[in-house]
Amino acid sequence: MDKERFYKCVCGGEVLVIDSTYTMEDGCVDFSMFRHFPRDTSIKERLRCCWWILKTGYPFTDAMIFRTSQLQDVGEHLIELSRLDKQNKKE
Repeated sequence: MDKERFYKCVCGGEVLVIDSTYTMEDGCVDFSMFRHFPRDTSIKERLRCCWWILKTGYPFTDAMIFRTSQLQDVGEHLIELSRLDKQNKKE
């Protein structure tokens, strides 16, 4: 995998992978358990996977870098998911 190239992630973002062990087919992380998203799955649903990985560190422990033009959208969704997650824990 070329560390200088951005790859399309399953969440819809483009990411720079900081781990040479993953292949291009893996996207930004090992998303084997998330590979079969229906085409109409929303970006918010796809980002739930990113949120889960960022929260638990599994199966991904290396860094991923989103294109800066996409960071605001990705960040807003992750913040919203974090808020919803905290809200659900309180209930």
